[in-house]
Amino acid sequence: MNYAIREVTVPAAEAAASGMKMLNLNIGDPNKWDFETPEYFKQTLREAVDVVDNGYGDSQGQPDLREAIVRRELQKNGVAISSKDVYVTAGVSECINVMMGTFIEPGDEVLVPGPGYPSYAQYINFYEGRTVPYRQIEEED
Repeated sequence: MNYAIREVTVPAAEAAASGMKMLNLNIGDPNKWDFETPEYFKQTLREAVDVVDNGYGDSQGQPDLREAIVRRELQKNGVAISSKDVYVTAGVSECINVMMGTFIEPGDEVLVPGPGYPSYAQYINFYEGRTVPYRQIEEED
């Protein structure tokens, strides 16, 4: 599986090394750029390490987090679900992978918007689906 975002990092690094000013809008790494992790979050992590509460969690996500999502969905959207219906992932890429693996059967055709996120096509191909690209043209709504 290739990953289009990573394919531009080597030539971009070479261009930057030659003195070209670069604005990196590729791989998400907020701490590398200008995002400071909130102190309350860092403190919570420190406390988790101190009490050895830093091992693997439930594979669907921590039960208390899933219950909080259930309450929020009911309160905000009027949707009654069970925590068994909630699956928490480590990030959007993991979620996309899980969803594509769940829904795509070999040979399935999947509409892929363009421009779009490169991983959509990669996961579809990985699960032996076929991408059917379409353009999103703002002027045509």
